[in-house]
Amino acid sequence: DLFYINDIIDATELTLVDHNRLTAEISGNVVAIIDHHMDEGQHQDCANRNVAFADGKALVASTCTLVTERLHVLAEKPYPNSLSILLLGVILLDSVNLNPKFGKVTLRDFAAVEHLLESTDWESSSCWNGRPDPNEIFDKLQNAKFNPEFWRSLSVRDALRLDYKSFSDNTFGASTVLMAWGEFRLKENLVHDIDAYMKDCGVGFLAIMLAFEENSSLSRELVLCARKNIALDDLVGFLQSEETVQLAEFEECVPAHKVELTVRRFTQANAKASRKQVAPILMKFF
Repeated sequence: DLFYINDIIDATELTLVDHNRLTAEISGNVVAIIDHHMDEGQHQDCANRNVAFADGKALVASTCTLVTERLHVLAEKPYPNSLSILLLGVILLDSVNLNPKFGKVTLRDFAAVEHLLESTDWESSSCWNGRPDPNEIFDKLQNAKFNPEFWRSLSVRDALRLDYKSFSDNTFGASTVLMAWGEFRLKENLVHDIDAYMKDCGVGFLAIMLAFEENSSLSRELVLCARKNIALDDLVGFLQSEETVQLAEFEECVPAHKVELTVRRFTQANAKASRKQVAPILMKFF
């Protein structure tokens, strides 16, 4: 988001939220970090540095849990319901409704949700009749997030850029797409547009992490897109040696294309391994 803000203002003091490294396109002094991704070791001298990640995993399911903890210390109560519903929605989505079976939620996430529910002026809300039901919030947001009609309506470029992050000084990128490859591959000019998007991002390797609901549970696939200068066989071997991901390759041809791009597709047996776990493995390889 800050990339676009930089076109409008000359930022001098920045707080990074849900990231811990400033991209090269943005100028400014990082004064605080609130994040739960692998620490990339940047901005060590900033005044307030809270990176909740250790031993290969996030210490909270959501950065909004960290924001809530900060509110608890610094903000007056009760909180406005408009603020609390935004924080609750993200925490519930990121933790999959506080469900331990998905391996994301922590005690801190439970505490943050309860604190927001107890410390908010819900009576003044025009949307909620008193204290809201977290299950109702989650169901509405989850249904919208995985809405298949929405994902089918997107172009390849829009699907890739909706949740894209670059890593290792833009050595590679990773996009999360919430649909199965069987549907994603039906998009017009698929491989050509993947290639064009990679060129626009300036990366020679792109991991497309596909997450979708199947038989009432979350399933994942991983599609690796690489140019000739990437040792893709070595990378595949490296990923398959990592128990965290549990990849098995599909012996399937991708749609015909005329660009110099290799595309390989894998099923990911460990559906709990999101980009937070896969990206550090890729960073280790590169």
